[in-house]
Amino acid sequence: MSSLVNSYFFTTWATRMDEWAVALMLSLIYPTNLFHMSLYAFSLTVSSIAFGPFVGKWALSFLSKTRLETLKTSIIIQKLAIATSAILLWLLFFYFPSKNIMSESLFDSDSSSLLLLLNSVGFVLVIISGSILRLANRASTIAVEKDWAVVYCLWTQSCQTKLNSELRRVDLFCKLVAPLAVSLIAMAISVPETMIVVSVISLASIPIELSLISKVYNSCPGLQRQDALVIPNSVETPNVPAPLPSTTTTPSSALPPSPPSNLYFKSWRTYISHDIFLASLSLCLLYFSSLSFGNVMITYLISLHYTPAFLAIMRSLSVIAGLIATFTAPILIRNIGLHKTGLVSIWSQVLCLLPVLLSFTITNNPALQSFLFFGGVIFSRLGLWSFDMAQMQLLQQTVVGGELVGIVGGCEFSLQNFFELLSYGVTMVWSQSNEFWISAVGTVCAVFLAAVCFSIFCVAAERTQRSSSSRRRRGEGGVVSGHDEQTPLIA
Repeated sequence: MSSLVNSYFFTTWATRMDEWAVALMLSLIYPTNLFHMSLYAFSLTVSSIAFGPFVGKWALSFLSKTRLETLKTSIIIQKLAIATSAILLWLLFFYFPSKNIMSESLFDSDSSSLLLLLNSVGFVLVIISGSILRLANRASTIAVEKDWAVVYCLWTQSCQTKLNSELRRVDLFCKLVAPLAVSLIAMAISVPETMIVVSVISLASIPIELSLISKVYNSCPGLQRQDALVIPNSVETPNVPAPLPSTTTTPSSALPPSPPSNLYFKSWRTYISHDIFLASLSLCLLYFSSLSFGNVMITYLISLHYTPAFLAIMRSLSVIAGLIATFTAPILIRNIGLHKTGLVSIWSQVLCLLPVLLSFTITNNPALQSFLFFGGVIFSRLGLWSFDMAQMQLLQQTVVGGELVGIVGGCEFSLQNFFELLSYGVTMVWSQSNEFWISAVGTVCAVFLAAVCFSIFCVAAERTQRSSSSRRRRGEGGVVSGHDEQTPLIA
């Protein structure tokens, strides 16, 4: 088990370091606007939506190759994509600079047009490399979390729970520490040199990772059997319980073909008409956000002359706030119930983001402006993650049945990515640093709308339960104990 966890650590660590290093490099190459950073993030999200299902199918298809070959291939592709992006960004910064960082003499020369063309071509290649990295990382994540972990611990539920917990801790640790490590390296040398260091670390870890996963593969006979596939109910839907050991498995070549378009629209009608829709929509709306420590906000803050090390610390505090929420949310759920926990969490997030908007109106007090901005964003993570946990548990209680879970989870995933793309679109249209407040206002409006949707959902759920209780008291209902699978439980 430790070998699989260690391999997962190297993969996640390299990806998290690259995410932060790329954001720093793009902020140096295009320092005066958010368009390129938004376009980069927008393009990666589009590629993930477009090719994600194909990557997932490839990651869990082992008829033509073994699990080991598939996972090795995805790991190598990731490392090569990181190295390629590093080289391209290094060339863009030193040899093909953007108009924003050209000297006047260079920009007025005849070669300026050629340099700008090469800069555009290089940026497109950076997007392609980043897209390949994201898809390859998605493939390895699906393979490890949805297949390797399940097969390795197939007959022991406690083993699977322990392994899943360790994988989650690795992911949170890398998300917390990797950006700080990159920033510290950048302080010691420079951002372009740090980008090269990140790529060297990634390439150097290839033999270590391949050795670790080979050790796991050779020690587990179940992983070596091509006919011992374990396919979760939905590859694209997180938090779906793995099938029991008695579940019948099917080779990928025997899976039913993709449903026709009429079934696609029927799935959306089922999703929208389900009782959980408003609660699901409220979570999806939170993906329309520029007030998180993503690449767009980082680029904006660097344009305000915040140092990478300071931003890494602020991002780490944001992650810590999310970790705290994973401990406080269960306490709230036990004491006030799921619906009230969701309401308290989502409305507290709205209140925490109001000081962020206020910070944009303060121009003569930088300290107060920073306190309101960073304090509001960090404390809003408490409400965000508490709400996420409450909403997820509500969905698990309300949506019952494998096919229905797949429909709701798949449509929710698509809607989340739609709002994420919409947020990138806003910063692409209003791409100047002094226009970031527009996307910030849009983010707060989206959170407010999410709070309203969830409040309506809770009111409707309470009315449904009261009506059901009234019918049972009159003897018109069914069995008193239990609940309809479409009726949420109100604590």
